Amino acid sequence: MRKIFDGFISTSICELPQLEFARTLLNGCRVRPLLQNNLLPSICVSKRKKLNQPPDEIVDRELERSDFFHKGDPNRGPSESSSTCYNIYQDVAHVSSLMQIRLGAILGECPSPQGAFYYPMNGYRSWHTNRFDQQGWRAYFVTVDAHQTSFFRAMCPTSGKVHTIWDEPGRVNLFRIDPRNPIWHCIVADSAPRWSLGFLLRNQDIETLLMDK
Repeated sequence: MRKIFDGFISTSICELPQLEFARTLLNGCRVRPLLQNNLLPSICVSKRKKLNQPPDEIVDRELERSDFFHKGDPNRGPSESSSTCYNIYQDVAHVSSLMQIRLGAILGECPSPQGAFYYPMNGYRSWHTNRFDQQGWRAYFVTVDAHQTSFFRAMCPTSGKVHTIWDEPGRVNLFRIDPRNPIWHCIVADSAPRWSLGFLLRNQDIETLLMDK
């Protein structure tokens, strides 16, 4: 387990034996949606370069606001300038429900699901903070086909230092959503697909999950 900075912890299922059940369930998330025109989106050079740099907080904040307030529009998903990942929650709702039940048995209360996402090779989600979403902790369970082919990148809100966490099967990223102290983060799937399944946790849930650490 690594506490990257206050409000962001990265660990893995192998470090949290009580979550071993999640490894098998995550395999049920490996859904590849039928993409329009059968074309996988590619991250262009300029966008990829931008994600190697800290966020432009003025530009990225406006992009995040625009995407949030249009996400209920069935004719408009997130702008391709901000995301080329796919929400596959409807396809894996049964897996999410099983994860909720098993996590609830550990935490004493079932956590709320926070989406399931598929990132095709070269897929990405640009810099954002989830500042419009419910406050609390997010837990994202990640599975990939190979080690270090995708990553989660986050910027410490106090130091401004950018940290890159390379994915592995069973990676678990935990980060706090607090609009008073937002954590900018982005995701890139470089050379292989990436799947993630998210849940909203309470402060005491984090303590319970990590109590043996």
